[in-house]
Amino acid sequence: MKTIVISNHKGGVGKTTTALNLAIILAVDGARVLAVDLDPQGNLSDALGYDLRKLEATRATTHRLMLDREGDYTRYLFRARPLLDLIPTCLDYDAENALESQAVSRELLLRKRLAKARDGYDYCVIDTPPALNIATLNALAMSSP
Repeated sequence: MKTIVISNHKGGVGKTTTALNLAIILAVDGARVLAVDLDPQGNLSDALGYDLRKLEATRATTHRLMLDREGDYTRYLFRARPLLDLIPTCLDYDAENALESQAVSRELLLRKRLAKARDGYDYCVIDTPPALNIATLNALAMSSP
């Protein structure tokens, strides 16, 4: 699985639009794509048709996945389009604060949780928040070989 991280430390530069269009184009072209929304604003999740209030109630977010010791990423998947799955996010201060407080290897949590997904997808497209925080560090670690 090739990982593509869309990141910039500034808001309003088209990160989500780029991630969304890239994920859809790759899926339309026949690639199996996993879109991961790490931006707490949840615009990628929203653009792919998910009601963020519903997601907040289910607590099936990327931040919760990273904290899940069982690491079963399939519990957090939503089918957005044919060949395009999404792990959504929403504003979840509790999970975000818990991530920040992790002491050991916290920048590798996403990579560990999605290790089993590598064989199921051709691409992983990650939308990051407009900040250099633990979520962004996890995205960057995910993209390294």
